[in-house]
Amino acid sequence: MDDVRGGGSPSEEEAGNANDTYQHGQPVYFPEELVDSWASFSARGLYHCYNISLRVRFNAAAAPTDIVLAVKCDLGPEFLRTSFSSGGVEVTIRRLPAILLNQEQVSFARSFQATILSLLVGSDHSEVIDAIKHLKKPQVSEGVVYLLFPSVSGKIDWCSIKFSVSSVYEATDRDMRHRHSCKAADFLQTMDGPCCKCMLENSVVYVPRDKRFYNIIGFPDLNANHPLPLRDMSIVRSKRYGLCSTPESKPLLVASGLFTVQNFLHKCYGKGKEPSNVELPPELCRVVMAPVSANTLYSFSFIPSIMYRIQCLLLSVRLKIQLGPRMQHFNVTAPKILEALTTTECQEEFTLESLETLGDSFLKYVTSQHLFSKYNYRERKLSSMREELVSNKALCQRACNKNIVGYIRVEEFNIKEWIIPGVGCDRYGNTKFLSSLKKKSIKIKTIADAVEALIGVYLTTCGEQAAFHFIKSLGMDIELHSEMQYERKIITKPEEIIDVRSLETMLDYVFNDRSLLVEALTHGSYNNAGPCYERLEFLGDAVLDYIITDYFYKKYYTERTPALLTNLRKASVNNCCYAHAAAKAGLHKHILHASLQQINDLENSGRSFSGPSHGWQPGIDLPEIIAGNQKVYHDLALFIAFLVGGNLNFIHSFDIFPFLINSVCCLFTKNKKQCLADLIESIAAAIYLDSKHDKEIVWRSMRVLLKPLATRESETMEQSPVSELKEMCERRKYPQPSYSETRDDGVTRVVAKVKVAGVVYSGTGEGRNKKIGEIRAAKALLGELKTAPVS
Repeated sequence: MDDVRGGGSPSEEEAGNANDTYQHGQPVYFPEELVDSWASFSARGLYHCYNISLRVRFNAAAAPTDIVLAVKCDLGPEFLRTSFSSGGVEVTIRRLPAILLNQEQVSFARSFQATILSLLVGSDHSEVIDAIKHLKKPQVSEGVVYLLFPSVSGKIDWCSIKFSVSSVYEATDRDMRHRHSCKAADFLQTMDGPCCKCMLENSVVYVPRDKRFYNIIGFPDLNANHPLPLRDMSIVRSKRYGLCSTPESKPLLVASGLFTVQNFLHKCYGKGKEPSNVELPPELCRVVMAPVSANTLYSFSFIPSIMYRIQCLLLSVRLKIQLGPRMQHFNVTAPKILEALTTTECQEEFTLESLETLGDSFLKYVTSQHLFSKYNYRERKLSSMREELVSNKALCQRACNKNIVGYIRVEEFNIKEWIIPGVGCDRYGNTKFLSSLKKKSIKIKTIADAVEALIGVYLTTCGEQAAFHFIKSLGMDIELHSEMQYERKIITKPEEIIDVRSLETMLDYVFNDRSLLVEALTHGSYNNAGPCYERLEFLGDAVLDYIITDYFYKKYYTERTPALLTNLRKASVNNCCYAHAAAKAGLHKHILHASLQQINDLENSGRSFSGPSHGWQPGIDLPEIIAGNQKVYHDLALFIAFLVGGNLNFIHSFDIFPFLINSVCCLFTKNKKQCLADLIESIAAAIYLDSKHDKEIVWRSMRVLLKPLATRESETMEQSPVSELKEMCERRKYPQPSYSETRDDGVTRVVAKVKVAGVVYSGTGEGRNKKIGEIRAAKALLGELKTAPVS
């Protein structure tokens, strides 16, 4: 049993592995459904369509309209109807009937989307020009290819598409400067010549002197002689520019800045600053698109985020298919798969953390059950074998072998790197069903976390069998046992050895085979030739970890934050908490042992234990249990000292002897492990085996010992001082604290230090081991820093 379980601090070796970067270049996948050449795409004729509806839950200057997405193939049943929301924006996608398009229509639509998206995403005049020039080049290489149409009353707005792209820059025909339906053309002079008011209204113009794009929304009842109530003083009356002004009676233009394109998938998304209105002389304006309404511009400002989410969902569907036919029988949705592939670095409203915590506990449970059933080894050997199976490095390698890594998302969506379909570089390498845009390196721990999160997905969606089959699909040769044959020595009269009735009352469980209860209470020092609780402790550790984690996940499923489950697990599943619960229940009075002096001292001390057994404080002051004959260890230490130094007086003079005794205990006993905590786990395993693997019965009995359980409220979720100190230093941009330790007469003294603005702050703590000393030192240093001036 490790000192700190799931979510706790890893050992130095494990921490090193966790921070290593997997050096082999891993591909970043792009869905094949959105990849084609424009030459091939234009000639397809038949296109599959999907309607994208938007609804914003805040007041905006415009109302979003629907957008139609046309792609080369059916996106699959996941997209019959799907929806997602973030940052106050709700998106609903539903399938539409397929449509026929000729090459001219494809060309018009491509020009429209390339221009409007270049305006919104680039906001640079040269970028828009380059995008338009790029459209004239023949595109035969593969790239990101799909079409986006503005929609009016459920139909594609072909009128706006054709007029807007035909009037871009190169249009010279005066007839193209007004709509054919215009009855009385009223021309205004723009930088590129006369243009009808019918075309200027709802157009996008560029003002070179201001280097900005504007959307023309109307004509005020003003002319060049009126004082202008300008909100942007960089634009003034045309006279101030020395222009040859239009007649005094000609109107000005009411214009609005373009909408700011943001990543609304970001967890901190805000609607942004509303574009302000200005009045512009038409002579200063160059028409870029006409007409295109503010509502259409507003809708297309969400397109980068929407299409990015669609890309991620398509990849999630592909991963399900890649996992094999057996896994496709399980009804797991693409959004749930996407959650398991999304790291905290993506800065979205959901992450893999909760699923990873649950998946980690289930993986530990399955592998422990398998090893316990197959091998009759002691706890130390079984733990080593389990580590080989479920280590970060092992899971990372399996993920790489199954080509899972390319699906993992480790960066937040960057709009500036988003590829506008039909614009920019179109050359990407292809695999059978995916396009790899670039290579990336990911931390080993991140890859392992994603694998565990995928286990969590199948577990929460389809149950233990589905999660087990996913584990098997990774190539792990393990079995999930519905019943285990456990060979052990049968004790004929257990009630003569232990107080069976008292224990069964305490646990609210009556054993069918009381020999299991005796074994669960037997320490290795009691009978070296007979059974002890070590193997049961190994199994119970995993069973209890999984049961508790699953309980918290289900209890807080609807309101969980990404870190909530991790924090609840960390606060409940560890040695100190278990030891406190065991002492509070009086289990130390029932342990069978030959030489556990500290247990005897605890039993005779009359000390009472109360309060909750969760968090970082419970159990911290319990005595360290050192098993075995202390005189034997003392004599053995003397012998080693004599062999090493020869002169015992010399050794004593340098305080080496206490260190030798401690080292001998570490080598030959379960030092630094709470025997009291082991009891909780061994009893859980005994009930698990006796009840034929009924985890509900195990949980009913064990929660009696562990009550009150941790909750989401802050007072029961207090951070460990070590973690709190680390986060404070990161938040205030201080150097990370350093810890130094000394040990004297069985007591470890730790000093924590941090240097801030030339001043060294420190805190000191003492305990029976380094971990406790660090906790107390960090707590003392926190007190110093909280009262110090913030630099």
